[in-house]
Amino acid sequence: MFPTPIWLPQFNFASVECLNIELENDTLTMRGSAEDSVGCVLRGSVVFTIFNEMKVKSIYGKFVGRANLCGNDNVSWREYIFVEREFQFLPAEDGPYNLKPNHYRYNFEVALEGCLPESITLPNGKIEYKMHAIVERTGLHFDIKNRQVVKIQRSSGCSYDSMFSNTIESSGIWDDRFRYNFEIPQPAVTIGQSFPISLDLTSLGKDFDLVKIEFNLLETICCGTPENTIDLRTHVSHLLELKEDKITGDGEEWKLSPQLVLLPGVQCTLNTDYIQITHDIMVLFHILDHRTGEKRVLEYEFPITVRSCLQQCLEMSPPEYEPASACTVTLGSPPAYTPASILA
Repeated sequence: MFPTPIWLPQFNFASVECLNIELENDTLTMRGSAEDSVGCVLRGSVVFTIFNEMKVKSIYGKFVGRANLCGNDNVSWREYIFVEREFQFLPAEDGPYNLKPNHYRYNFEVALEGCLPESITLPNGKIEYKMHAIVERTGLHFDIKNRQVVKIQRSSGCSYDSMFSNTIESSGIWDDRFRYNFEIPQPAVTIGQSFPISLDLTSLGKDFDLVKIEFNLLETICCGTPENTIDLRTHVSHLLELKEDKITGDGEEWKLSPQLVLLPGVQCTLNTDYIQITHDIMVLFHILDHRTGEKRVLEYEFPITVRSCLQQCLEMSPPEYEPASACTVTLGSPPAYTPASILA
């Protein structure tokens, strides 16, 4: 007995239309401030390929930036669209259009606002950009759509010169026990690269022993709008621990210069309307208090700016912007960009 043959429907894949988005660069870099970033342009083409004559109502593109934020319950998400730019290639008011089998290319340029936040993906929030292409069909036909992610990266705002002239510094008196002075000789700390921290302590009394010093990174991520905080999370990363035998000093003055490093997994400092990420170096002084005979922990925090290696490169070589063309999109039904028509 031979099995009964099963006849499968035959599909002509050569007759399937294709809608593609070709970007000159799917990752855009912006300078530090909104004013410095004016002139960044997204360039590309929407390519529509058909193998049979087709009637369409319109063809248009859309650039969308949105923030998706998760609540404290880790279930509910809220969406905020902060930029939406739509441009027509074949306007609906002039349609419908009869397109012959061929390739059709629609060039576009989108001049981006300098204040756009950079792309980021977190467990509790996301800022993303997408370029959409839509072919609107007539009658009861389904529309043809495609989209592509566009990534925006921004430098931390530190100029190349400031990398050698500005320092992070903090000083004061803690609990009437000692005078402290912290100094990091650079305006921003780069993830994955070691950096020195100078710590000068002067005792204001001899009623305590310095037992241990801990250095931690405190990362705070806040998701939400200025009017409504949706989610707030903090994470502490251990950086270094100096025990008594490694704390050099005479009991009255201590001068320390440890090397710290931020391991991968730390986020960059970020300040947007929807996601804010801040960082602090947390220093814990473990002392033996002779007044009470108890061990105490004195805590001090000072803010720092954290950047990625890419942001450091952008600060050293800021992006150069080219002016947008006079005509930002190609309107009307364009000619085919291949010399011969496609045969179905």
